[in-house]
Amino acid sequence: MSGVSRKQLAFQQELTDLETTIAGIEAHRAVLGDLVADTALELLREKLATLIQPDTAPDERKRVTVLFADVSGYTALSENLDPEDVAAIMNRLFEAVTVEIHRYGGTIDKYAGDAVMALFGAPQALENHEEMAARAALAMQQVIKTFSDDLQKDRGFSLQMRIGLNTGEVLAGLVGGLKSRSYTVMGDTVNLAARLESAAPVGGILASSFTTRKLHAIFDLSEPDQISVKGKSDKITVYRILGEKSQRGRVRGVSGLYAPMIGREAELALLQETFKKLMDNAAWLATAVTGAAGLGKSRLQNEFIAWMLQHHPQTRILMSRSFHHTRTTPYHFIGELIRSLFQLSREANAATAVHHLTAGLEALEPDLSETERLYQLGSLAGVLAIQIPNNPLQNLEPEQRRDRTFLSLERIFLAAAAMQPLLIVIDDLHWADALSLEFLDRILQLITIDQSQAGKAMWLISSRPAENLNSSLGQHLSLLQQAPHQTIHITALDTNQSESLIEKLLDQKLPEDIRQLITQQAQGNPFYVEEVLRSLIEEGALRKNGKWTVTQDVATITIPPSVQDILAARIDRLPPQDKQITQHAAIIGRIFWQHILNKITAAETVEPTLFLLEMRQLAERMEESLIVEDWEWVFHHGLIQEVAYKSVPKHVRRVIHQQVAAILESQLMEHNLFLLPLIAEHYELGQIADKAILYLGRAGEQAAAQFANQEAISYYSRAITLLMNQETLDQEGLEALYRLLNGRLSVYHLIGQRESQRVDLEQLQSLAERLHNDRHQAEVALRYSMYYHATSDYPNAVSAAQKAVAFAEASNDTRRKVEGLNAWASGYISQGTFDQAIQHLLLAQTLAREIADQLNESITLVRLGIVHYYQGKFEQAKDKYEDGLHLARQLNNLQRQAACLTNLMAIYHGMGDMGKALTYGEESLEIAQIMGDRSAEAAILNNLGIIHHALGSYKIAQSYNEKAAVLSKTLQDRLIESLASNNLGLIFCDLGDYETAVAYANTAVNIDKSIGDRIGQGYSLTTLGRAFRGTQKLAAARQAHNEAMAIKQELGQEAGKVDNLAELALISLSEEENDAALAFAEQISGWITEKGINGIEYPLKAYMSCMTVFEAVGQYTRAQASSAAAFDLLTSNANKISDPDIRQAYLQKVPLHQEIHRRNS
Repeated sequence: MSGVSRKQLAFQQELTDLETTIAGIEAHRAVLGDLVADTALELLREKLATLIQPDTAPDERKRVTVLFADVSGYTALSENLDPEDVAAIMNRLFEAVTVEIHRYGGTIDKYAGDAVMALFGAPQALENHEEMAARAALAMQQVIKTFSDDLQKDRGFSLQMRIGLNTGEVLAGLVGGLKSRSYTVMGDTVNLAARLESAAPVGGILASSFTTRKLHAIFDLSEPDQISVKGKSDKITVYRILGEKSQRGRVRGVSGLYAPMIGREAELALLQETFKKLMDNAAWLATAVTGAAGLGKSRLQNEFIAWMLQHHPQTRILMSRSFHHTRTTPYHFIGELIRSLFQLSREANAATAVHHLTAGLEALEPDLSETERLYQLGSLAGVLAIQIPNNPLQNLEPEQRRDRTFLSLERIFLAAAAMQPLLIVIDDLHWADALSLEFLDRILQLITIDQSQAGKAMWLISSRPAENLNSSLGQHLSLLQQAPHQTIHITALDTNQSESLIEKLLDQKLPEDIRQLITQQAQGNPFYVEEVLRSLIEEGALRKNGKWTVTQDVATITIPPSVQDILAARIDRLPPQDKQITQHAAIIGRIFWQHILNKITAAETVEPTLFLLEMRQLAERMEESLIVEDWEWVFHHGLIQEVAYKSVPKHVRRVIHQQVAAILESQLMEHNLFLLPLIAEHYELGQIADKAILYLGRAGEQAAAQFANQEAISYYSRAITLLMNQETLDQEGLEALYRLLNGRLSVYHLIGQRESQRVDLEQLQSLAERLHNDRHQAEVALRYSMYYHATSDYPNAVSAAQKAVAFAEASNDTRRKVEGLNAWASGYISQGTFDQAIQHLLLAQTLAREIADQLNESITLVRLGIVHYYQGKFEQAKDKYEDGLHLARQLNNLQRQAACLTNLMAIYHGMGDMGKALTYGEESLEIAQIMGDRSAEAAILNNLGIIHHALGSYKIAQSYNEKAAVLSKTLQDRLIESLASNNLGLIFCDLGDYETAVAYANTAVNIDKSIGDRIGQGYSLTTLGRAFRGTQKLAAARQAHNEAMAIKQELGQEAGKVDNLAELALISLSEEENDAALAFAEQISGWITEKGINGIEYPLKAYMSCMTVFEAVGQYTRAQASSAAAFDLLTSNANKISDPDIRQAYLQKVPLHQEIHRRNS
């Protein structure tokens, strides 16, 4: 959990504790007496006010929903029970009520005897405060019903509650003196809420029409009623809230009016076509519908569901929705889908839920084993937060529990889709909880990897766009843009569509002038169109007398404006000089500084203006400032800055941008280089090209150094565009262009944007040739070698490295020569030419030490370690990696640390220390993710999969390797894709799914052949042979192993051939060729006796293969010796694992290890 989350939780807990204590004192007033109660409450309310709002909090107008509740039956309780008992009862009741108010985002305003007032939307804003208040009121009624039933049994008394709700504007702020101050709200909205509580039926919830306007589609409401309340001359329209609808209906639309969907015909047709495609091809597909609030995502979804019900009634529709208040509820929307799938009501108790779930699982998969059914039931109980006895998941570690739950959910959804087509609807994904979103990512990635999943299912997901593309939501929505999935982005209606919507809603055309007024204000937002019509009808500007007529002069009609118009009006209402200062502040940016603002304005001081902006909630001063000795301010919302900025003429903006840039430039020092992007932007917007290019380039270098890759690309690209727009480029300009292209190229390489990298390489080479610079040409050749290596074109990688060394020698550039030698060796390593690789690396190491180049020495050490690893010389490899890591840490070079850590993970795995391997692996993965180095991330995921596989955690290993496969495909990294495929082949062999193993191994073999990776081909052919043996295709298995041995012989990997001999021995046994099998076993035994097990990938399998053969031919003593040797090695391997839990997993979770232990017990 992040620090922010902990802080928020601590704040909410302190708030709850204070409010509960206040409620308790109020309940004990009769016992404590007024003097004691008031004294205690004065101190507590002072603390509560301080917690909610600082001393300087200005009054502000807010739109909120106010809840008043009063307990009925309190008087009878007080008259018949001891005051202390009454106080204890009321204290428990208000504690329970307070929990529900907080659950839905409310804040307690005050307790008064047997009554409570709560606020929704203050002090913290809630965009759906009406809905949250209604949900809280229903929950409070449920709480008091349960409480009253218990009280009736225990004491013979019952309690009920009447609740009133009203929505409107209030004045919010601190009231009272220093010791009695408290945060509260005031206004007619509060008074009416109190009147409605008094008018509410006992046990009921009475809400004004101001509250229910947005609730008709969510809750069951009574027929409207007109009541008179004190202080109001006109009657008030009210509704009783009866409960939540079983299925959410249409939220929008003018009451009593309906219009067909307008302007979304193409989007609806695409959804329909997608489902038809799914039905024809038996696939799993996901479609995201994204768009801003009010544009019609839910309406499109509902129209599609209606079409589904009419044309595909056999389809099962599962629906869920996320809410603002459920963002921290684990598995919320997944739980809703499960309830929908198993037809389980929210009110069901644990026993009923277990009965429903058990019956549902039986219906889904009748042949499910009892053990699997128990695990699935336990998983569902966890998702639904139901306690069941003997839940097998309770014995698992949290991560294992999550993985097992995900596995259960995958199987359940797959089984449901196999029974009948599914439409799975997820509404408001932008409020999704993390675990639900994580599972959705997992299952959609699974679908992306393998479209052969049984059944037919369409996931229809609606969401607002992600504010941050790197957030969980942003990454998920990006996934939904990748085939086979799709994203439909909803945009605003055009004018004709807006007018058509008005006509359909009213069933007639309005006069052109009012029509234009509405469409101009609504800006194509269907929600605004409907809201405007509702407002006009409620104000009486539109009345229906047979047909709709406009009752006012259009010029006098006030229509609710757009958000931008509201802000513009607020800024326009500022005094002229204050408005101009605000506009200048907006040109500085959403964040601006007081002293800089003072320098670019004509005013003597800007302080009065800033105070005014703060009072009007347009801007506020930050506690800390990035610029020393200056006050930092921020506009409350980006739209405020945007509106103020756009109101300034462009020629004025340009001049002020130039002034701001010059001021910031004069303040630039080593300690405040964060100003670089600001200076660059202001010079760019001020159209001072040379300065903009300079600072954009520096900003790009800074971002790249911080691994802020997307930001770096943006800065470099903007500078390149400005430079290339120059009429002519002199020598200095060409050199600047070379530096910028080279910088951007490095980032493209890091994040795997290969096509962009190739284009920049071509431009860079052309520039180097034009500049006649050998150093540049050496650098470009090295860049080409890196590109070819990343795209697995190893021969060209070697050729480019050779050119780099030649150009480096011509320019006497030793450092560049070291880099060229390293690249040259890397190409040799990938092609299995180890002796030549070592020769080049040793020369590179010598040269690097001569010029004290620790970075390149570290790189050289890693590559030497790689060669030793491939040669089976693990101790030598480990030493090289650790020396390289030591240098990388001295340099504080994250990229080199990640490379060393990744290789140490692999080597410790090879040496058998799984604990250290996991530690190094997790550290390297974290670094790679911090850097945004996706290529490294894919490699590390692969290796972590290998380790979990060795520990018998096959599903975890599968998950890691599948992620690596998906990522490598995205990066077009064929080498990593081959490794991931090979690893998945091995995993599926151990899972007993040999057909799938064959498919993955074949993929790996084909990739290795296409990229010329002879080492990889040897490994993948070995895996293929093992998989073929599992499918009983013994001839194919034998051929694969023979090909693998030939490659290993060619590469000098003699020990690696033992793995193939072990498999060939078992193949011969299966063919009843015992003599051949014995010959293979003799070869294995002889090799191990003479040379040991170093370099053998799977020595335990080699021993057990020998044991099986010796046993089959009746050589029981030798069989026992092989089994004992396997046991000794297994024990030795386990003893190398320092972590006792990991050691236990290694011994007990791997079937082969279990067999070895059984035979030697």
